[in-house]
Amino acid sequence: MAVIATSCANSPAATGHAGTMIGPTALGVNVSSWDSTYTGAGVTPINDQLRSADLRLLRYPGGSWADEYNWITNADSSRCIGEANTACSTPDSIGFELYSMQARAAGASTFVTVNYGSGTPTEAAQWVAHAKSANGDAVNLWEVGNESYSCYETNYHLGGSPTFVRGYAPGGAVCPSTTVMARSYAANSVAYLKAMKQASPTARIGVPWAFSGTEAAGAGVTDAMSWNRTVLQAVHSQVSFVDAHWYPFDTVKGVTDQQVLHSIGRIPAAARRIRSTLDRFAPKAVTLKRSMNDTGRKRDGTSRKMPPG
Repeated sequence: MAVIATSCANSPAATGHAGTMIGPTALGVNVSSWDSTYTGAGVTPINDQLRSADLRLLRYPGGSWADEYNWITNADSSRCIGEANTACSTPDSIGFELYSMQARAAGASTFVTVNYGSGTPTEAAQWVAHAKSANGDAVNLWEVGNESYSCYETNYHLGGSPTFVRGYAPGGAVCPSTTVMARSYAANSVAYLKAMKQASPTARIGVPWAFSGTEAAGAGVTDAMSWNRTVLQAVHSQVSFVDAHWYPFDTVKGVTDQQVLHSIGRIPAAARRIRSTLDRFAPKAVTLKRSMNDTGRKRDGTSRKMPPG
C-alpha cells in the first residue's frame, strides 16, 4: 500500500498543482497481522528498507483481513465460524502492541482499520481507548472497515437492519447492489464512529471512498457515487477523511512502466473530483488516496466481487 496524497481543500493534491512537497505520511505500506515476515530477525532489514524508501505510514491489520480481525485475541474471526476448532484460538503473528513498536522503530505513523465486517462498535471503541491510554500505542489515523462497498468483504451487517439481505456470505453468490450496501454502511457505521469518538474525541477517523470503473479499473464500483453520497450524508459530522483505494489496473501482468506512470498522472484529477464531492457533503473531511499493491485479488487468490448496479 502506498499513500499517494493526503490533501485538504487547498492543498496541491486537491488542486492538481505540482512542485510542492507532500506530507510525511504520504507514502506507506500495509502491515498484515498474519505476516510473520515482519517479525523477529526480519524486522530490522524491513525497517531499514522502509526508511530508505521514505515510507512513513504503516496500515494495520491488513486489507480484507481487517474486517475479520479481533484485536483483543489477535486472531481471525473467520476461523471461528461454524464448529469450534483449534485454529480459532491461534493468534496471528503481529499483535497490535508489536505493530506499534515496529512502526515507532521504523519512524512511521500508524493507521488502523477497525473490524466493521464481523466486529462491534464496542470492540472498536475499546481499541481506540487502549491505543489512547497505552504508552507508545497512539494511532494517527483510524478507519471503519475496509472497502465495505464490495461483496468480497466480510460484512455481516448486510443481513441485519436496515437491509436484511438474505443469503449473504463474503464472496458468495448473493451480492446486493451498491445502493443497498451504502444504506447498510450509512446506518451501521455511525455507531462505530460515535463510540470511537467517545473513547477519544480527537481521534481522526475515516470511511471508504468508492471509485467508478472508469477511474480505477481494479476497484471499480457500479454506481460508486451512490455509495459516496449516501455514506457522506450520514457520517459527515463524525468523519475526518475518506480513504480512496486507487487500483488503476485489473492485473499487473503485461502492464508497462509507461502505463504505470500514465496512471499516476490521472491522480490529481481524481483528487479534484473527490474534493468536489467532499465540499458538497462533508466539507471538513480530507482525502487520503492510496495506491494499493493489491491487484484485485484477495489473499487466498480468489477474485474480488463488486456489487451489481
